[in-house]
Amino acid sequence: GGIVGCITSFFLVEKGYEVTLVDQNAIGQEASWAGAGILSPLLPWNYQDTVNNLCFGSADFYKQLSETLKKDTGIDPEWIESGMLIYDIHEKNHAISWCQKNHIEIQEVQIEKIPYLLLPHVAQIRNPRLLKALKIYLTKNNVV
Repeated sequence: GGIVGCITSFFLVEKGYEVTLVDQNAIGQEASWAGAGILSPLLPWNYQDTVNNLCFGSADFYKQLSETLKKDTGIDPEWIESGMLIYDIHEKNHAISWCQKNHIEIQEVQIEKIPYLLLPHVAQIRNPRLLKALKIYLTKNNVV
């Protein structure tokens, strides 16, 4: 009944399957509800390519899912491309090199004379709103 189970159920229903979703507690609570919703590793250059491919590919997935759920349920999961500021830039050269190699836009910025790195295309989603929209969708489709 967490985010993975709810999204899996959503797509099974969309494909015409009859689904029953169960959880030992309330649907859409616990860790899935409390997550930050950042759709990127915090310092992507410190992760394996497989992790980054999964995360960066998920931004468009969540954008489309959010649009569908907003139309169907009236609940906006608030997918936004907010960007991500990185304060601890002791690996600045490595970070910039990695971003260039992987075609990820990165900018050097200063805010009140403090240097940061900015990944402008990092997206986030509001987990509680996403789960609320999924729960409404799944309830409407007799899944929960």
